Amino acid sequence: DQHYSIYRNGALINEFDNTGGQDFTPPRGDDPGTDGRRYSSGYVGVQVHGTTDVISYRDIRIKEL
Repeated sequence: DQHYSIYRNGALINEFDNTGGQDFTPPRGDDPGTDGRRYSSGYVGVQVHGTTDVISYRDIRIKEL
């Protein structure tokens, strides 16, 4: 399946398994469950949670496993 590990400065900060059938609790608006998110190709996005947050991204790499 699709397993994602997020590292910052070499430290693991988040992991996510994008297996089918997952619902998000609590619901996030009209966000689809994982059945609507399982793509084998496409874009990679980065996000921030808030309108007052200041964040910068640098040296983002994707490693094929």
